[in-house]
Amino acid sequence: MGFGAIWAQPTLTVPQWSPKASAMQEIGLSTVSVTYSRPQVKGRDVWGKLVPYGKIWRAGANENTVITLTHDATVNGAHLPAGTYGFHIIPAESEEWTLVFSKDHDAWGSYFYNKENDALRVSTNPTEGEHVEALSYSFTDVTNNSCKAVMAWGKKQVAFTIEFDVHAIVVASMEDELTGLAGFYPQCWQQIAAYCVSNEVYLDKAEAYVDRSIRMGKNFANLNTKAQLLRLQNKKDEAEKLMDEAMAMATEQEINTYGYQLMNAGETDKAIEVFTLNTKENPKSWNCWDSLAEAYLNTGDKSKAKKYYTKARNMAPENQHSRIDDILSTI
Repeated sequence: MGFGAIWAQPTLTVPQWSPKASAMQEIGLSTVSVTYSRPQVKGRDVWGKLVPYGKIWRAGANENTVITLTHDATVNGAHLPAGTYGFHIIPAESEEWTLVFSKDHDAWGSYFYNKENDALRVSTNPTEGEHVEALSYSFTDVTNNSCKAVMAWGKKQVAFTIEFDVHAIVVASMEDELTGLAGFYPQCWQQIAAYCVSNEVYLDKAEAYVDRSIRMGKNFANLNTKAQLLRLQNKKDEAEKLMDEAMAMATEQEINTYGYQLMNAGETDKAIEVFTLNTKENPKSWNCWDSLAEAYLNTGDKSKAKKYYTKARNMAPENQHSRIDDILSTI
């Protein structure tokens, strides 16, 4: 009996004409990724010929082009839940192109596409660009909460904007972590409060978070965060009183950090007071004098800036000399 009668005849592995590729972009705690196959132009007329106008196209080659979002997002302003989607395009000759996100992401290309499985359709205008031989996806215009996904092939580029509600996602993630071991530590409740305060989001929640941290144990960090929140609530006197209490228990580094916090908020005179206090309490710390010098330079007082940078340079480790020398050369 021949081998073929017993076993199916094997085949050998050969390269694909349109090799697989992937692209990924992190936005905050979220990730958007695309997996696709890369056909090449090879001298063919792509748009309107190889890829007909008015017909659904798999936006790549072989199996579905697949886009995955780890969290809910908006695509060109329209809501798209977290998940994995088959991505298709309907190109047009003289009007907007249609982008299709299908819940059926396991199909082979667009051959078995079913409109009933659409999760979202949005429109976009393609642009002309330099020739791209092998179809590619990339991410551009990356910000703290958004990016553009760009498909390029031939001389056409198709882009769409993906945006995540980063603050909502981060706070929800932190809240989830706080139901575990992290919830037993005051610094973790302070951390989520500080995130909300620094970004000026969920301030009602921030107050509950930081108050819980303080109840678990007062320290400079949670009192400072509470004071920042009070300033946002226009309760400046209460904030100042709380910071007096916080400063009494602050370390050198915490005092220094607070000074920069004030300087970044435009309160340079107050920052100088804080940095000066740090030099009195830690006179042998070159970093304290360096920070005081920077604050004076920020006010335009070059004489005092030069004086304190020189003092810092004389105390600093050698690996800081060139940096301080560069600053001194400009004063």
